[in-house]
Amino acid sequence: MIQRNPDRQRFKSQFIASLHEQARILHLPGGLVSIVAWIGFALDTDKKLHPDFPELFYFRIALSGLSLLLLIAIGLEKLTGFRFRGKGLGWMYLLYGYVLLSCAFFTGRIADDPNYVSGLQVVVMITVFLPFPLLISYIMYGLSIALFITSIAVFGPKLGTDGAQYSMQNIGIAYLISFIMSVVLDHYRFHMFNNHRKITEQGREVRERMDEVIKLKEKQDGDYFLTSLLIKPLIANTSSSNQVEIEFLLDQHKKFIFRNRASEIGGDYLCAHSIEIQGKAFTAFINGDAMGKSIQGAGGALVLGTVFQSVIQRTLSSRDTEKQPEVWLKDCFVDLHNVFTTFDGSMLVSALLGILDNETGLLYYINAEHPRIVLLRNNEARLVEDEFILRKLGVTGITQGMRIRTLQLEPQDLLIIGSDGRDDLELGTQEGGVRIMNEDENLFRRIVQNAGGDLSAIKEELLKAGQIVDDLSLMRLGYREDESSERLASHRKKIEDARQLAHSLNKNEKLNEAWTAFRDYIDLNPSDTDAIHTASYLSKLLYRQTRDPGLLGFAVSQAERIRLRDPENLKNLINLADLYRLTGNRTRANKILGEATGLSQSDPRLAELKGLLQQKST
Repeated sequence: MIQRNPDRQRFKSQFIASLHEQARILHLPGGLVSIVAWIGFALDTDKKLHPDFPELFYFRIALSGLSLLLLIAIGLEKLTGFRFRGKGLGWMYLLYGYVLLSCAFFTGRIADDPNYVSGLQVVVMITVFLPFPLLISYIMYGLSIALFITSIAVFGPKLGTDGAQYSMQNIGIAYLISFIMSVVLDHYRFHMFNNHRKITEQGREVRERMDEVIKLKEKQDGDYFLTSLLIKPLIANTSSSNQVEIEFLLDQHKKFIFRNRASEIGGDYLCAHSIEIQGKAFTAFINGDAMGKSIQGAGGALVLGTVFQSVIQRTLSSRDTEKQPEVWLKDCFVDLHNVFTTFDGSMLVSALLGILDNETGLLYYINAEHPRIVLLRNNEARLVEDEFILRKLGVTGITQGMRIRTLQLEPQDLLIIGSDGRDDLELGTQEGGVRIMNEDENLFRRIVQNAGGDLSAIKEELLKAGQIVDDLSLMRLGYREDESSERLASHRKKIEDARQLAHSLNKNEKLNEAWTAFRDYIDLNPSDTDAIHTASYLSKLLYRQTRDPGLLGFAVSQAERIRLRDPENLKNLINLADLYRLTGNRTRANKILGEATGLSQSDPRLAELKGLLQQKST
């Protein structure tokens, strides 16, 4: 990973050209985000938190000015065809270099404020995912560190408090992770660029070197300790909701002592955050299990945690909040999967990724070859049936036919999610020393029921049943555990009243009122897929009367939600294809129509829709 690949010099110009093209793709979204990213700070937050530092305003506004220049260059390029943006990387160096270096400077001046130090951490971590040559990344890191330290030396913020010391440790860890991940991602960017023969040859060399590194690291507890420090800040439970309570239990199998400090390392990963999507509060969580033991597994957990935290930070910065929950979950899963596919099968991760609507209790989740969820309801535990489980993250092609699963939770429900360490129990030995391994997945379900969902009690019961021979990670998710029966009954009545009203208005052909009622109903009960379909269809009918494009957009978004949940829902596919026809997106309409035709060629609606698509206009 560290040694220079001789092919880099041979194909240097072509590789840099590919980085330029990647950078050009990021110009428009980067410019749009950057033009408003610091406006709120400039006009409001900075004045409140640091009125003694008015110069912050000019740092903030300068970013908007640079972004405006970039957007103007994009517009001129579209109008004239002249490459005002150059090859691509130049603008990225200017724009992001300004963000990183200016942020490092003014954060150093007020380094005793943990809020601003946290902002610098986010900026530092973003650099990892930008298509910069490794040397440029290191130069930017070096300059930003120098500016940060210089600013501290010049302005002398008070760093003697515990909070300030904690912030300094966090920024140091952020730089360390970024340095390491820059090497990893740069290495695999070049592998994707190179030809197949070189990829195979280099992959073999990397595996050989990795085997040598693993053998050395098995003898060096110091390396274990460093890795455990890198992973620790990524394992976070920052969920904050009155309706949802989350607890973690993490017991990595590899235990070690470094300089009289006990620690552990492994491939299991847990994380939970509170996020907002479309103005509603959600709890996002993940439980992952990276392939391999010790360092190899920990490397996978480190990558998984870094990418997941990046997705969360992107959402917290309001870049993903307008997506439907199903779309957000799919995009998050694809982001994670795409990173692991670059490792060419040498790093795979099983994972259960989910988001919970805190208000309605609807759980959206994707299971990538992870043990099934255990639902504890009314003191009875059961394994949640899931006939469609994806392969591990990193397995090529798993996103084809991906679907979002849903589970409607009721107040006082408990979910127990865990890695396969919960089932990998050594129950004893046979004659000749052959180990007897547990093969009953219902053993864990019974243990959860007997322990009442308490994580510590579950671990104790597992140890009574046998010896745990793998990393063990458990997550307990409690939904509205203190809900009174009266409030529960009132909420159920509200949902049922909304459902009956919507269906009554639709039956009486009161189109506009029915559409509004169905929108209100699916906000209360988003688990009702049939109601979502009806709302989409009614929105299409209203569009035909009013030609309001907002109605068409709503109809498409709801139909896409259903497609992610149930890609084989024929009536939804027909409706969605017709909606794309109405939007003028015939390519997308024909694609959806092809999916529907694959399910049923005899449906007369398909022939009618095909004929409409063949017409020149809608």
